[in-house]
Amino acid sequence: MPVATALSGLAGVSFGLMLVGVAGVVFCTWSLSRLRQDCRAIEAAERMEGVSLRHVIRRYVPRALRSHRRAEEILLAKQIISARQPWRRRWAIASAVLVTCSAAATAIFAHRNLQATAMIRVAGTPILGGDALTRIQGVWGWRADFMRSCSENPQSISVSSDRKRLSVHYMKPIFGKSELLRDFEFDVVSVQPDTIVLSVPRRGAYSISTFIKFLTADTYVANNSDQPLQTTGVIERCR
Repeated sequence: MPVATALSGLAGVSFGLMLVGVAGVVFCTWSLSRLRQDCRAIEAAERMEGVSLRHVIRRYVPRALRSHRRAEEILLAKQIISARQPWRRRWAIASAVLVTCSAAATAIFAHRNLQATAMIRVAGTPILGGDALTRIQGVWGWRADFMRSCSENPQSISVSSDRKRLSVHYMKPIFGKSELLRDFEFDVVSVQPDTIVLSVPRRGAYSISTFIKFLTADTYVANNSDQPLQTTGVIERCR
């Protein structure tokens, strides 16, 4: 529960930063557009076109510096506009970067929050009766991955007679980290009525644990200790 709460809070903070970034982009875009328009008005006045610069002078020239000499006030307004434009561009770029990063962070934290919430629901599932090692034996398929589904590539799970080894055999080879594999072996670490903990031996002292959690007698989810928030999705018994 604390993990899900923390992820939800981080997603909220990221979303708030994204809104700040969006506001910054909108303001800078509007500000740059107005600076360009005022710059064009000044250029038109310099070409002796009939353009009123009263609002431009009031906007950029401080009252104490207004000399009521058209050429002086135009020059000062141009200088102030030229000085403001680079800063507005930098703020626009910074705001756009903030939007991009915070949007990505919001999506990641929201996704992780959904996964953590799903794990909480799984943890709260009523404990099933019977023997989990007996229940796990059979033919299974993934709901979320068609390439490992019952119709495309089911997996047969069996347990050794001494109940210390669990074997998984796919009907078709699947891609491992660098090769095609069909058979997987796991050591049984512990068994509860609704949970099986397996170990994947690795070189050295470090090993990865796999947790199988039954939702019902015919469905389960699994995840590894090195990626606790990522699950397989529902795996169901093939009929």
